[in-house]
Amino acid sequence: REGGEQYNVRLRLQPGARKDIAAVEELMIPARDGSLVRLSNVTSLLSGKSPAQIDRYAQERQITIVANLHEKPLGQAMLEGLAAVKELNLGPEYATTYLGRGKIMIEALQNFAIAFVLSIVFIYIVLAAQFESFIHPVTIMVSMFLSLPFGILSLVVTGNPLSIYSVLGVFLLMGVVKKNAILQVDYTNHLRSQGMPRYEAQLTADRVRLRPILMTTLTIIAGMSPIALGQGDGAASRASLATVVVGGQAMCLLITLLVTPVVYSFFDDFRGLRLVRVFPVRMWQWARTRAAAASSLIAALGHMIGK
Repeated sequence: REGGEQYNVRLRLQPGARKDIAAVEELMIPARDGSLVRLSNVTSLLSGKSPAQIDRYAQERQITIVANLHEKPLGQAMLEGLAAVKELNLGPEYATTYLGRGKIMIEALQNFAIAFVLSIVFIYIVLAAQFESFIHPVTIMVSMFLSLPFGILSLVVTGNPLSIYSVLGVFLLMGVVKKNAILQVDYTNHLRSQGMPRYEAQLTADRVRLRPILMTTLTIIAGMSPIALGQGDGAASRASLATVVVGGQAMCLLITLLVTPVVYSFFDDFRGLRLVRVFPVRMWQWARTRAAAASSLIAALGHMIGK
């Protein structure tokens, strides 16, 4: 180091001494007491191969393999890389990890998992405060969990990869889908508060709320379709987000209309059930009665939607 500059200094033998291994054996090195001894007195020189440089990561030796992606998503390339390493049958002293974009993707997925859990908790708290109930928020949130497989299925059908953008689309899809259940449950509770029986209240609520549900669903699908079909630079990343929302919203429309009333009836019966007084026989009779009621409700809703 000289002033503000730093220079790399490398020492090597003169050109004549570098041609013969015997010259290396005659080199003098310092001993422990400070005296000089010949290198041949303490070592044996053999010809062989060694790495040109030794790299370390977290104080351990590492071998870095760098590759560029060609018509392959990052997630698929990472899985294929792990499969290739597994086929080598390396010993327990070897371990693998990702750097660069792979490391960023793993950290992003971990952060998304934390955000997903926190969003579930916050949504439950807000819905419980609005409906003043601990049961109805669970009924509404069932539709959110139904949107997850439909969103992933839309990616599989269209061939889009699971990326950070598609995960963002899943979050958006969950927020959009649950509003259908909110409309159904809220109007059902309103009708029941006016004295209408539960079965008629559910049918009436689904029939009245069907129009706003269809309006919002079709509006979202129409707004996201140009993004899903777009072309140009960066269109692939945006298309994966829009595909999740369009496909998941379209497939969740009919399911939420049918499943939400059934789940509502189940939890409403479960809320008034006294488990202390119910024996196995009565529990079986109760389950058969609820299953028959759910079947009739699904048939009535399917007939109404068909009309």
